[in-house]
Amino acid sequence: MKHVALATFMLLPSSIGFSEARRPDNIAVVLDMQSTKQVYLETRAGIRAAMEVLRSTGHEPIVKFFDSHGNGVVTKHVMEHVITLKPDVIIGEIDSDKALIAGYVAEAAHQPMITPFATSPGVTKNRSYIFRGCFSDAFQGAMLGQFARNHLKLARAAILYDKSHLYSSTLRNEFAREFTSLGGKIVADVPVLSTEGDFSGALDQIQRSHPDFIFVPLYEETVAKILAEGIRRHSLKDLPLIGGDGWAAGAIFGKLVADKKSELTAYWVLHHDPRLAGKATEVFLRAYEKVTGSVPMTSAAYLAYDSVMVAHAALLNAKDRDPDSFVAAIKKLNFTGVSGRSSYNGFSDPSKSLFMMKFDGHKSTFLNEMRP
Repeated sequence: MKHVALATFMLLPSSIGFSEARRPDNIAVVLDMQSTKQVYLETRAGIRAAMEVLRSTGHEPIVKFFDSHGNGVVTKHVMEHVITLKPDVIIGEIDSDKALIAGYVAEAAHQPMITPFATSPGVTKNRSYIFRGCFSDAFQGAMLGQFARNHLKLARAAILYDKSHLYSSTLRNEFAREFTSLGGKIVADVPVLSTEGDFSGALDQIQRSHPDFIFVPLYEETVAKILAEGIRRHSLKDLPLIGGDGWAAGAIFGKLVADKKSELTAYWVLHHDPRLAGKATEVFLRAYEKVTGSVPMTSAAYLAYDSVMVAHAALLNAKDRDPDSFVAAIKKLNFTGVSGRSSYNGFSDPSKSLFMMKFDGHKSTFLNEMRP
């Protein structure tokens, strides 16, 4: 297997065979450019930070952004247009529902695509040209089931999920499968709609089941509403919550602490190692701050940055600039990026660790790393 140390690659591109004769990377980004959600803001900024770093090291990537407007139909049409432009690789989408659509169009055209943050297993399943920069919900759900049962020693789970969302229902299914296989019991399985404004009935139903904890595979806006309602009712005081990567929890817990409404214990997932330091991370953070004037609050920025760097590394190592050469090159990559170590090992999904965080009512801290 050919090893590419991404940290070295980012700082010393000439050391891995960069040739002035090679044409610049041609990268298309298909993404919702209108969303003000933190993960979208950070995804866009992470990509721009990668462009900044590449240019500072003598590369001049051609990166063009295309707006999907967060709509499935628009995503399909935009993807069809972008493919006619024949980019080397497409970066996008980060929402699993839209990534499935984008991946379907790209696969049919033999167009390489990397999604930084879409975790649904179906995005890359049985697809040869679609890759992701993150672990999937199959891995995440199983690890969270193990974490609750083996690490926290909890036996009775209540689940609060949105069955209309692919992310939420998939993560719920994978978690429940693993947790029950380890001897745990699901005592309440409560579907909600993320668009609801009142979650008091769902919390009442959960309390009546006397669980040891609540598993909440939902996105950050809905989680914030549930936490606020649970804290107001004092129903979460002694009932820990466990969530996935969709929490993007920095802003949620920061606001709770600021408002002095944080009487709870919660655990959730990061895609990047918060302990990781070194020159590569410093370069990324400086570039990100230059682009945004701020620091990242979620894993989205790290994954977006690494996805561009992975694409660049694969293009440098590809025999030619055709799609099959790119696919062959990325499947051989074994690297360390700013989100941590990952290896494709011949697959579309990288082998990556999951990082558990804990909020104790006052601050968020790293808890442990769960390896594949």
